[in-house]
Amino acid sequence: MCAHKIVAVSLVFLVSSISYAAARQVKQVTCTDKVVDAQGRPIAGAKVSLNHIVYDESTRAADSKLAIETRTTANDGGFSFTATPEGDSQEHDFEVLIDKYNSCNKKFQTIYYDLETTLQVGSEQYVYSFQYCSDNEKMKWIGGLKCYKEDGSVNQNASTKIIIIIDYKRGIALNSYNPELKGKLPPTAFILPRDKISQQFNELASHGAPIKGKLDGSNGQSIYDLLKGASNVKLSNKVTKIIGYGAYLIEANTKYGTVKAWISPDLDYNCVKWEIIKNQNQFYRNGKLTNDEFTKWTAAYDAEKVEQIDGQYFITQAKFNHRVDNGDIILSNHTYHYNLNPTTPLKVEKCNNV
Repeated sequence: MCAHKIVAVSLVFLVSSISYAAARQVKQVTCTDKVVDAQGRPIAGAKVSLNHIVYDESTRAADSKLAIETRTTANDGGFSFTATPEGDSQEHDFEVLIDKYNSCNKKFQTIYYDLETTLQVGSEQYVYSFQYCSDNEKMKWIGGLKCYKEDGSVNQNASTKIIIIIDYKRGIALNSYNPELKGKLPPTAFILPRDKISQQFNELASHGAPIKGKLDGSNGQSIYDLLKGASNVKLSNKVTKIIGYGAYLIEANTKYGTVKAWISPDLDYNCVKWEIIKNQNQFYRNGKLTNDEFTKWTAAYDAEKVEQIDGQYFITQAKFNHRVDNGDIILSNHTYHYNLNPTTPLKVEKCNNV
């Protein structure tokens, strides 16, 4: 029952996590009641509002968000609300959500951006700086890696210039060299079959793969691919606030691990957070299950800043953590920090000029 005995009434619309199939069956929920005073007499003209609970993932705090315009009670104190649990059914349909996320992700196939990735390993900091571009024919990373010692000086032995070109028609051209070393080796370039090597470079965390929902260990499948191909997907209709924007959680247990993704319709369906957890029987390399010894493999991506450029939303700061445990032993635990700067105005011409 809805609240009685108050002049201003605020209803809270609570929705728990439900399966995709169940979400499609629940079309509308209607709340009809009356506002009365202490003696049970109807109150006309009272303001009644319907609110969604909005959960903030970062602070773990709940807030309310107006779901429908405020109603005014009739002469008999009556009011009525009709709403869908998921708000806009199109916006919260599983297939629509992930397909729009995939379309959003394809923006990275038509723009240029500068990418800086930092990684702290012990006392040294690795800084990758790339100019990245991609179109339907080529994908390029042009830049380099600098390794900084604890005192701020550059470790020349661990620094290098990097040119990577994935040519979808011809194969891979890789050019990596260090011009600062005394015993300089000439730059190397070669062409290789595309199928294996392009996947490898597309999944490198240092090259920004997690921004596009890509990671290793899943046979070349992205977060989108894993969710799209899953048969037991769950869609949570609770709005989660991440970096100030509403997002909806989609999760599934797959052959390659447990996958979760938070997609924000407010941000052109960008994925503002995703994670995947694997056990030893869920990590694949080159199409085969590996014999790597570990008990838990975790990858987690979190957007930290979003900007609107030429009317489109882009995640411009993010972090990615990759951790591998074997029982109580931490085998590796690395966190990458990304700063992405799309060109303004957005460039969509061919990659050949970079």
